[in-house]
Amino acid sequence: MRKFWTDLSCLWQEQMAEVRVNWMWYALFSVMLPIILVFGFTRIGTGLTDETSLLYIISGSIILSLASDGIYGMAIKIGEMKHENTLIYYTSLPINRLAFILSLILSRLIVTLPGMIVPLLYGVIFYDFEVNINIWMLLLVPMISISFAIIGLFIGIWIKSLNLIQLAVNALLFVTLLASPVFMPLEALPVPLQAFAYVLPMSYAAAALRDSLMGNFSVEFYLNMAVFFITTAGTVMIIMRYWQWREA
Repeated sequence: MRKFWTDLSCLWQEQMAEVRVNWMWYALFSVMLPIILVFGFTRIGTGLTDETSLLYIISGSIILSLASDGIYGMAIKIGEMKHENTLIYYTSLPINRLAFILSLILSRLIVTLPGMIVPLLYGVIFYDFEVNINIWMLLLVPMISISFAIIGLFIGIWIKSLNLIQLAVNALLFVTLLASPVFMPLEALPVPLQAFAYVLPMSYAAAALRDSLMGNFSVEFYLNMAVFFITTAGTVMIIMRYWQWREA
């Protein structure tokens, strides 16, 4: 167990050293993306600034920002490591595989922090959006960030080509933006897309986040939480069970 924590600490510090090199760019994009999303969506048509629209826009901006930093960032990082044979270096070291995975995931958590906070502050300052501060909201947002990083890790591991990884993740982000119940109610989607939404982890994360922002902790909130985190746990189990990383 001591070796596990030593491996995790050293690997995390190494990953954070890479982040520190380009921290200004990470911070800039993490801050600007959600601001642009909230600013743009609230000016569609005659202006979507009613309480319900703001709830979907702000929560959707958080989800898309976390997905962009977590899923896209992690998938591309793993793809580049495979493409540049950097992963071979790590597999040759006597390190714990779980410690390596956690170091990657936790390093993405730091990167996504601005995207968690900025949309809420922007909504409160410029639109008087009322945020229900509660323990679930404070726990849920970083948990979603970690879960999205795990999904990105899964995509990066099992898609061999870096170009295909980029196509797959961009398609997933596009679906999240325009064809899932993240920025719009489920009922607003065509029936085929409503059915498709049930297999998207982002649908459950967005629904749970909206409920936590409103302080609405009904049975539906806990069901969305359960489905989302069971899916995440299943992804971790698949990675740990089937990823032969010594053969990566």
